[in-house]
Amino acid sequence: MGAVPGQGGLDVRVAATSLVGVSGSVEELLAYPWSCLEQTGSRIRARLAALASGDRIAPGVEAEALRRGVTDELGGLVRFRSYEGYAYWPGQEVDGVATAYALDVLREARDAGFAVDGRAWDPAVEGTRRWVLG
Repeated sequence: MGAVPGQGGLDVRVAATSLVGVSGSVEELLAYPWSCLEQTGSRIRARLAALASGDRIAPGVEAEALRRGVTDELGGLVRFRSYEGYAYWPGQEVDGVATAYALDVLREARDAGFAVDGRAWDPAVEGTRRWVLG
């Protein structure tokens, strides 16, 4: 059996990067309307990745808008924080895994040159230490 003329097809795309086609997914993530800790952190990470990649994964999104978004979202993490950690939703009990995730997002942002308030970091590190040691 061979190919049937006029049926089917093949679409081939060639690019200098494996990131081809990722921009739509990144744009959807940046516009994602829900705001639990994980989704907020994922938006921060998407913006950090877009900044690090130049315009390869979020073409058309201005770097300044990405930086402003990271800064705004970092400021918004406070709503998930209590003294010794983070919760998945505002007002919930602190969760050790949520706190570890928040700390990882904060570390990634700090490593990318964004200011991370010690009040967001230090008590959560100590709370995580107590949580791990039981």
